[in-house]
Amino acid sequence: MTSPWNKAEANAHTQTGPVVPLTRCRGMTLIEVILVVSLLLLIASASVARIESWVHTRLIEQSRCLVVSELRSARLLAVESVSPTCLQYTPGTANYVVSTLRGPSPRQGALRDGVIFSPVLDTYPSSQHHEVWFLPDGTCQQSLIRIEDRAGATKAIHIRRHTGGE
Repeated sequence: MTSPWNKAEANAHTQTGPVVPLTRCRGMTLIEVILVVSLLLLIASASVARIESWVHTRLIEQSRCLVVSELRSARLLAVESVSPTCLQYTPGTANYVVSTLRGPSPRQGALRDGVIFSPVLDTYPSSQHHEVWFLPDGTCQQSLIRIEDRAGATKAIHIRRHTGGE
């Protein structure tokens, strides 16, 4: 009398070829493992470089948006307080100050970590303070503010003379 297992083995043998016992199956060779791991590392390193680039781009863009927001705030403060308002920064640092000639006390702030103000022209000493003044009518001097991150990527912010806007 044949068991159901023997019938299954006989059917498997006739339909798909000989049945190989599990004890004879072999794993992957060392070379195959090394190839798979090296391909995974290659893909991971390309992904890390792309993610790092994206992070740097986001940091400098967030800092640019912060400076634009502070410029708009300074303009609004000049109009509301009917007093000239200044955004002052020093190239090579991340710090800035928004102050008026009359009115509230100065407000200090800083750019995102790793982002600094950079000199617009090489003729200015880097220790010299730069100022952007807004008048009570909302106008300002035409200016250019440049920021950069640790990787050397830069963003420029152009301030138009008559509108006081970006």
